[in-house]
Amino acid sequence: MTERAQITGQVEGSFNHAVTRAGMASDYILVGDTDHTLFSVRGFVSSNEMMRTLAESGVAHVCIEMPAYLDNLAQRYQNGEIDRAEFLRNFERDFSLANPGEITVHDMAESIANTMDNAKQYGMRVHFVDPGLPLPTAEENALFKEALQAYEHATGEKVDYRSRESVDDAVNYIRNHGDLLPPEKMQALRDASQRLLNARLNDQNLYSNIQQATHGEKTAVIYGSRHDDLADRIKRDGHSALVVDIYDEGRAFYRQREQGAEKVVVNGEPDLVHVVDEDNTYVTDRATDAEKAGLTINQGSMPANGYFLGILPIDPPGPDPSFQHRYDP
Repeated sequence: MTERAQITGQVEGSFNHAVTRAGMASDYILVGDTDHTLFSVRGFVSSNEMMRTLAESGVAHVCIEMPAYLDNLAQRYQNGEIDRAEFLRNFERDFSLANPGEITVHDMAESIANTMDNAKQYGMRVHFVDPGLPLPTAEENALFKEALQAYEHATGEKVDYRSRESVDDAVNYIRNHGDLLPPEKMQALRDASQRLLNARLNDQNLYSNIQQATHGEKTAVIYGSRHDDLADRIKRDGHSALVVDIYDEGRAFYRQREQGAEKVVVNGEPDLVHVVDEDNTYVTDRATDAEKAGLTINQGSMPANGYFLGILPIDPPGPDPSFQHRYDP
């Protein structure tokens, strides 16, 4: 599908109630971590509540977006071969964050240890399954660097690579200013971005890692949202999957747009949406009749600070020029 999922109503009851009933008959539950840089989202996906909900939905394995090369470390910790302090020490030594935001490497390490500790209480095993990001070529690296330098020269703004907002502003500026580099270089830049996006959103290696780790038992995958290819592969393989995306606030659900010149929809196709700051769960038009069968839904009810269909504000936030600059199409 090319159009984004739309919220159609609020599910009565708790997150646990919504997911256990919608996900009981599913072979997979895919939990979309929409922004790992936020404490609220990161804390919720690794919480006891999340693990209890997955376990009560029949899940035996939890696969998470951590490098597969660190899975041996995770298994040693879960087997009791090392203690939490040693796990944290080794994790922090060998892991780095591309976009830290609010979250430091230490925060992430603590969160991942919490995931394993909470999952263990309910008899579930955690696996690190991320196959890694596609790497740009030397020529593409040089082109990206040249474009960022041109952005800094044109705007007088220095890119802070530790800040997602700073990087997003630079990328959006480059996309919207086709004359920033010569035409042939701008086209090469678009081609390189498209190639990397296509590779990042191809989940064949991820799916293979999940299958190898879980041996066909019921599995939850806590991963970056918008990996619709993973859900498609699962379904093409004859399995069912419930997709649940986690957002910090209602309006965040509507911030995702098509990525400029890159022809890829990054909105995701969740069946359920949970908004952490409201502690409310919503159903979308992607949910099947079977997934909705055990739910009581208040049709038409939207997040209190959300946007209906991404167009009309229900309870609009105050003026925020940076929000308008960054997210308007």
